[in-house]
Amino acid sequence: MNAIDIKGVDFSYGPIKTLENISISIPEHTLMGIVGPNGSGKTTLLNLIMGFLKPQKGEIKLFGMSPKNFQYAIGYVPQIQTFDPLFPITVLEVVMLGALRAQKPFQSLDPIWETRALKLLDSLGLLCKKNDNFFSLSGGQAQRVLIARALLNEPKILILDEPTSNIDQENEKILFDQLKKLKKTTTILMVSHSLRLLSQEVDGALLVNKSLCFLKPEQLCQHYSLGIFHPPIQIQRS
Repeated sequence: MNAIDIKGVDFSYGPIKTLENISISIPEHTLMGIVGPNGSGKTTLLNLIMGFLKPQKGEIKLFGMSPKNFQYAIGYVPQIQTFDPLFPITVLEVVMLGALRAQKPFQSLDPIWETRALKLLDSLGLLCKKNDNFFSLSGGQAQRVLIARALLNEPKILILDEPTSNIDQENEKILFDQLKKLKKTTTILMVSHSLRLLSQEVDGALLVNKSLCFLKPEQLCQHYSLGIFHPPIQIQRS
């Protein structure tokens, strides 16, 4: 079954067309990279998939449902931002924030959420950090905590925006190892500029630059790291 079906989607901000005739089908249990220059429409595409924007033409289905009706089953991991390191929130409390969407107003959290949060931290190698201040973590550790938060509701689709930015190669490898395990139960979309790891780890990649082109991992060109994004080039052999 396809996790995501996008057919003939257009989207514009006023007179400026951001995405044009976008079509792609992504099977479930896939780890899919997303690449493209700044301003190419990557974030717009993610917002359309998450149901925050509506296509002006075409349609998007997630497991056969509209994105708006599927938001409960989408996990999102934003880019790491800079915050006050003295802000008093622990690692466990950050993960527990993922339970809020399932709670009714003024309802106390069921203990099952903490049990699930601790299990996720353990699986991501961070159980020993559960009482640490979140903002004392390294970039790689913080990304894994945000992944745990996104996974608390057991989403069927996980979306990550630049999860490897500002983390070292060792933590990059740890992160990708975790993502490969997660795709057994979750379909993963990931925006990244780390071409080296994408070419080694993903099942495919979407090149977004107003239009959309599907790439096999071996078609991820090193020109992209220079900001030169082009479709795959066929080399004719005599």
